[in-house]
Amino acid sequence: VPGAEDRIDLERTLQVIRNEYRFRGILREDGTHDTSVYKDDNATRLTQNYAAALIQAADEQFARGEREAGLETIQLASEISYGSNPIQYSLGVLFLRNHEWGLAEAQFQTLVERGYRPVAVYRYLGRAQEAQGKQDLAEGSYRRALHADPNDFEGMRDLFSYLWEIQGKHVEALAVLED
Repeated sequence: VPGAEDRIDLERTLQVIRNEYRFRGILREDGTHDTSVYKDDNATRLTQNYAAALIQAADEQFARGEREAGLETIQLASEISYGSNPIQYSLGVLFLRNHEWGLAEAQFQTLVERGYRPVAVYRYLGRAQEAQGKQDLAEGSYRRALHADPNDFEGMRDLFSYLWEIQGKHVEALAVLED
C-alpha cells in the first residue's frame, strides 16, 4: 500500500485544476471537450498530463469512499483528454479497481470499437463482463485476448481460469495450456 509520501494532495490538486487552470480551447464553458480548436502534439500531451492528475485524484476519491466525486473527476479527465486512448484505458482500469463493472465494460468496449486493441483491453473487458455475470461475452473477450497474443500469459491464465473455475470445462481449459 502506498505510503503518505506516495499519495497526492487531493484537495490542492483539485483546487489547482478546477480553479487555477484555464482550459480555453480544451473545454467549452459547459465542461465538454472543445473540438473547434486545433491541438498540436504539445497541446495533446499537456491535456493528457492534466487528465493523468485527475485520474490520480479520482483514485484517491474512490479510496476515501467518495464515489460520486470520483465519477465527476473521471468525467472531467475524460473530457479534457477526449480521444486519448491511453487515458481512456486508464479510466477503464480505475473503474475495474473500484468494482464499477458496467462503467469498466463500457469504457473497454468503446476502446475496442475505436480500434484500440491491446491484449489487456480484451482481458479487462472480459473481467468486467464476468463480474456482471455476462459469461458468454466474457469468454469471447478472453478468447479474443488470447487470439491477439497467443503467448500472453495473463490472457492464457484468464481464459484457463474462466473455463476451469466458472464454466467447469476442464478439458477445454487444459487445451488452452496445450495450444
